[in-house]
Amino acid sequence: MRVAREHLGLSQQELADELGGSKRGIQDNEARNRVPGGEVIYGLVRLGINANWLLTGEGPMLLADLAPKPPRINAEALGAMLQAAEMAQPHASPARKAALAAEFYALSVSQGIVSEDDIHPPAVADAA
Repeated sequence: MRVAREHLGLSQQELADELGGSKRGIQDNEARNRVPGGEVIYGLVRLGINANWLLTGEGPMLLADLAPKPPRINAEALGAMLQAAEMAQPHASPARKAALAAEFYALSVSQGIVSEDDIHPPAVADAA
């Protein structure tokens, strides 16, 4: 609990105030003289601490680290694929062209032709 409190940048008194408890209670929890109660754990979760980590030491300390990170998109490559879809099917609807570009983009990423940063990753460019 001390590691979580320090990560939050709070003193024992500030954490107690935030959780509606006492400094002595926080001290007892940190010294492992007393197991934190449900209200303390709930309060720490509201502050972004992972309850599983707090109770077991397993997993990431922060709840934010549990959320999957959205994939990065290579805008240059996707733009090039939209242009190619426009040229290949000039009379298709914008939604169809976007779907084709997205399909080709996903295929290109899975095949290593496109990376998050480059149209041609170094390994592909060096081999050519």
